[in-house]
Amino acid sequence: MASIGSALPTDTSSDPALADALAREQYRVLGRQVPTMYALLLINSAFLAIFGSTGVPAMVAYILPITIAIAAVLRMVIWFRRLKSHRPETTADIIGKLNGTARLAAALAIILGGWSMAILWLADATGQSLVPFFTVMSTITCGYCLLALPKAANRIIFLGTVPISLALIMTGTMHLQAAGFNLLLVAGLVQQMVATQYRQFLRILTSSAEVQTEKAKAYRLAHIDDLTGLPNRRAFLAALTGDDAAHGDITAAACANPGVAVIMLDLDGFKPINDTHGHATGDGLLVGAALRLAAVTPGPGLVARLGGDEFAILLRDLRDANHALATAQAIRATFRDPFLIGNQQFRVGASFGVAFFAAGTRPPLQPPSPRQDVGHGGGIALLHQADLALYDAKRRKSADPVLFSSPMDSSVRRRMSIEQALADPVQRAQIRLVFQPIVAADSLVVTGYEALARWDHPVIGAISPAEFVGIAEQSGSIDALTEQLFAAALVVARDWPETITLSFNLGAAELNAHGLAGKMAALMQAHGFDPRRLAIEVTETALLNDFALARQSLDLFRAAGSQVWLDDFGAGYSSLGYLREMAFDAIKLDGDLIRTVVENQATRALLIGVIQLCQAIDTPVIAEMVETKDQLALLRALPIARYQGYYFARPMTGEATRLDTAQLMGFQRG
Repeated sequence: MASIGSALPTDTSSDPALADALAREQYRVLGRQVPTMYALLLINSAFLAIFGSTGVPAMVAYILPITIAIAAVLRMVIWFRRLKSHRPETTADIIGKLNGTARLAAALAIILGGWSMAILWLADATGQSLVPFFTVMSTITCGYCLLALPKAANRIIFLGTVPISLALIMTGTMHLQAAGFNLLLVAGLVQQMVATQYRQFLRILTSSAEVQTEKAKAYRLAHIDDLTGLPNRRAFLAALTGDDAAHGDITAAACANPGVAVIMLDLDGFKPINDTHGHATGDGLLVGAALRLAAVTPGPGLVARLGGDEFAILLRDLRDANHALATAQAIRATFRDPFLIGNQQFRVGASFGVAFFAAGTRPPLQPPSPRQDVGHGGGIALLHQADLALYDAKRRKSADPVLFSSPMDSSVRRRMSIEQALADPVQRAQIRLVFQPIVAADSLVVTGYEALARWDHPVIGAISPAEFVGIAEQSGSIDALTEQLFAAALVVARDWPETITLSFNLGAAELNAHGLAGKMAALMQAHGFDPRRLAIEVTETALLNDFALARQSLDLFRAAGSQVWLDDFGAGYSSLGYLREMAFDAIKLDGDLIRTVVENQATRALLIGVIQLCQAIDTPVIAEMVETKDQLALLRALPIARYQGYYFARPMTGEATRLDTAQLMGFQRG
């Protein structure tokens, strides 16, 4: 910014932003004042030429002022064109023009001053008396018009008045000498006025710049994500709905381009890393993901962080939906490489939902999800559709981006309603517990109860645990739900006889949650429940996500005296490695092995083989889903330790579990 000093005061040189703003404001003001200045000079020059040039040679009286007038008119035309031109100019260009104006002002002052002295020397007494008047009027008008550029104003005032004032004083004529001294005083006062007004001009500009800076900060706080530097949810919605003039609304974009799309994604595996390795690592992952998204998104696209590990991308100028899906695939490919945070490498994937809006079609009008901010037009609906597609992708664990289609709307809408209900403590409290007895094989006496969750939502209807537990795991509300249900189970179980156990199910998200075992231990202590009466039920799929971390959590339960049971053994994937490494306290057979055991000989043979495997590792077997007398008769011939199923009792309320367990002895006699 070295060239600024030639046109700007030195008190702005330490602030380049202020210097740039000052140059542009000076240029704006001069664009309106300079043409006026030239017009006034033309009038003054014509007045002096007509009434003060008697006896003066034509060259001095007319040719010179006409030449000056032509130059003034040309400069007026140039400035008028600048006013009408909307072509953006760089600060360097503006400063160059300001410097040129200052130089031209000096030249103009010298020329007009020289012409005035020529009139003074050659004209008669009447012409001489008009010279001071012309000089004063020209000085005042130029000083006022060049107020925004004091260097130019001062040059005109000094060069235009000092020489002519000295010439007037040297004439020896008293009234001309008085005029010369008066002219010097007026010039000094005009310079003082210029300095004072310019300081006020600079203060106003500085204050305005500070206001604009604060507005920019406020905009950034409201529209930019502090962590990643990407636009936030508000900015993205503004771009979709047309509230942001820089981006325009989605409908206008579609009219100007072949098609637009919204891609929504969130990071798979982010929460365990964030919980285990700390928020600094999680923040590093989010910043790294933001950089990759911004790098691969096409030029017209807009990338935003909506919150947490959720991002959205607005794409324009698309040929069709396949173009949008291809872009999403390209973005997905960027997550194949690990993220380096500090000295550690982390791998996270991403799930993608895509919604496409083709040009010439009616904008989508589906109502926005409760999760979205209220907006208007097709843009919000498009974001909502992408959100629905994302949920469908996560539900199906799809490795590829999922494109929104109408059939998925109702199912995903239900899923999102359940997620909203889970996030609300009041609605989540509607989830109740029932307890199904587990009986000893030899005596059919109750040895424990399994806690089972039930949810009859007043609006959504009945929601199975398989549905809402999975949604709670994906939405991050599983920890709060687990603590709530476990506390409710303890309230009931603490009143049972000391020989009765409570079995409680934990999934992958709970096992991988940092500190959950400690929280559950604290709850048992608070309710006066002996940890040795607790049995934790886990499935093999829960162990697959992070076996080491799951084992660490289960070891904490074991250290407190609780048992660990393997649930649904024999369902799909089964690993002898888990049986060997974990040394479970009991193995619950998958119910499908029991359901057809009477009718299907192959199932019966498989059941016997599984039980023999459990015997080989010396682990007791529990058979669940026992529903008929024939099933029980067949199972009693096998080395099974305990039974569970509708044949003995359906899941019951906590109050019903307080009945005398001897009532179940009737099954032994049946």
